[in-house]
Amino acid sequence: MRIVVQIQFTNSYGPYIIRPTGSRSGSPKGFVPRPYDFWKDFDVQVSSGDQKLRPISSYGRPNFGCSEEGGCILTGATLQFDFSVEPFASGSATVDVLPPEGDPVTLDFDLDHLR
Repeated sequence: MRIVVQIQFTNSYGPYIIRPTGSRSGSPKGFVPRPYDFWKDFDVQVSSGDQKLRPISSYGRPNFGCSEEGGCILTGATLQFDFSVEPFASGSATVDVLPPEGDPVTLDFDLDHLR
């Protein structure tokens, strides 16, 4: 079974981070691009029933939006988790996404309806 999580930037969690422009206290602040592997700071947990599951494999990649005039901007990330089917015998799955800042997101799935 494969679970894919899409992370999209929002106004409150965008592609840029506010950082001081210098090392001195009181330095003005500026914007720096968020790292391309920012998605590693998100904790994704999958469970079935009361059992937390470990994926067989997982993969993450940044997503970009590119303009016809040239240039690309980081827009989010795609995370992919592969699981053995056996642990999902209960017919349900819960995916919890815990971001490094902001509120967690929980999604419940009735797997019997998806088959």
